[in-house]
Amino acid sequence: MKKQPNSTDQKVEMPKQLSYVVSIIIGLLLIFLPSLSSLVGTAINLIFGWFLVFAACLQILSLLILRVKKDFSNWVVALSFLVIGLFFLLNPNAVSSMAAMLFAILAFLSGISSLVYASNVNSRFKIGLVINGIVGIIFALMIWANWPDSGLSFVGFLIGIYLVLSGTVRLVFASK
Repeated sequence: MKKQPNSTDQKVEMPKQLSYVVSIIIGLLLIFLPSLSSLVGTAINLIFGWFLVFAACLQILSLLILRVKKDFSNWVVALSFLVIGLFFLLNPNAVSSMAAMLFAILAFLSGISSLVYASNVNSRFKIGLVINGIVGIIFALMIWANWPDSGLSFVGFLIGIYLVLSGTVRLVFASK
């Protein structure tokens, strides 16, 4: 026998759906407000940088307490975490710019690959491959055109896209 929904079930569902709508709104703000995207990008770089520094300090502390002198690889890893974490903390713009450029290269190569594959295949998905290739190349060119200034905004922009897509999908499935 199917359970009939009562008012308590509806009260529980509404906050979930509201959180999905909030996710979509925040995502749209990140997409359309570059200054907010830059702020989020900087915050993520700083959080990740502090995480690496903290992990390095814990590893160095454990190596000193355990007095492990022969295990050179653990020292290399710990010091690498420390250096990379400090780089993230001291140069968030450079880190974001590098990430944006790597993504632009990936998007460009993926776009070219999709176009080449579309030219060699005869299927109903050919138009999708062509569109995917063109969008990838355009996205890469947009990043390159604004590089290196696009770095911090790019990270926030990607988070915005994720929040919009994630919120939309969850909202659609929550209403079914």
